[in-house]
Amino acid sequence: MGFKFRKSFKLGKGLRLNVGKRGLSTSIGGRGARFTIGSSGSTTTFGIPGTGLSWSSRSGGRSRPKSRAVASRQQGTVRIALRLELAEDGKLILVDEAGMPLAPKVERAAKKQAKGPIGEFLDSYVQEFNSDLESLLDVHSQTPAPEPCLGYSELPEPDYPAVPAVYAKAWWEVLLGFFFSGVANRAQAKIDESEAQLTKTRDEVERLRQVYAGESAERKARYELGRYSSAEAMVHVLSEQLEAIEWPKETSFDAEVVDGCRMVIQVDLPEIEDLPVRLAKRRAGIGGVSYKTLSAAAVRRNYARHIHGVLFRIVGLTFNSLPTINSVLVSGYSQRPNPKTGRVEDEYLVSSRVFRDAWRTIDFSAIELVEPIESFDLFETRRKMTKTGIFRPVVPFDC
Repeated sequence: MGFKFRKSFKLGKGLRLNVGKRGLSTSIGGRGARFTIGSSGSTTTFGIPGTGLSWSSRSGGRSRPKSRAVASRQQGTVRIALRLELAEDGKLILVDEAGMPLAPKVERAAKKQAKGPIGEFLDSYVQEFNSDLESLLDVHSQTPAPEPCLGYSELPEPDYPAVPAVYAKAWWEVLLGFFFSGVANRAQAKIDESEAQLTKTRDEVERLRQVYAGESAERKARYELGRYSSAEAMVHVLSEQLEAIEWPKETSFDAEVVDGCRMVIQVDLPEIEDLPVRLAKRRAGIGGVSYKTLSAAAVRRNYARHIHGVLFRIVGLTFNSLPTINSVLVSGYSQRPNPKTGRVEDEYLVSSRVFRDAWRTIDFSAIELVEPIESFDLFETRRKMTKTGIFRPVVPFDC
């Protein structure tokens, strides 16, 4: 049984420059928050997307009287939609909605008026850019302690289809229906159709409720009884816990229960080529960001920490989810070309046999101090890894 997980990140910010008779104003932000600054002061707007709720605060500048004259001037305002872009070398570029560079005078005005918000955009970009590597290096940090064991909790009910209302005749249909049978028949047809749709929707909702109730009962039985004795239930519970994790990179698992108390897990690890090779840093002022290319040795060390962190978290989830499991044999492999044949083959990089008593020696209240690579020295582990993170294939333990 294999399980695959993937997480993706999305970056992006927006900027708008308003050019009018009263001068220049600049707006930065997307859904949920926007900052506007111009000759009349600055306005900060926060909103909750999807709710229609928002809040605005104005500071500085002259107050604007609510009059037709102001409305007339606003109607004459020219709005130019702009985008913030970062070039390949990290230089900040302001372009219009057609992707064309701004006139130097307009670009200088925008940068001068919106220096703070642009700086916040750059800080946010750097944080997002580097977060991928941070999540890879700290994948073990959310590992639960072996005890207390994971308890049962019900899953939320799914979103059921909205039940439609029965069609109600309009006043003119009621009035004209007394004199024209065609109007009455068409109105009745609408009522019949809406009642049929209502019945269909109610039946579908009832079916989905029964499916949810049945699946919930089976799941509850697995957690309260099955995982203590049934190998199938154990694998099902573990797969559910692994699937709930947002793994930074695609990772596949195969699990098998042996003798009712030993778990054997094969892990198809991410490839080293999947790891980030650059870090971003904001330049001085609002000129953009600079990128640092990591050395090959640094990338290898990051990869070593990540794959040990993945194995660490899998072991922890197994002990936490399955109280009758006394040992976990976890082996991680990667696909690499065989230099003799040129064929891509599975090569095991780490194989470790971990017993529950040894696992308990780790202080999970100070998990941030645990180094995942060094932690496997506590257990019976096979690996051939240099200090710079170069791996040689190993023969995994037999189950």
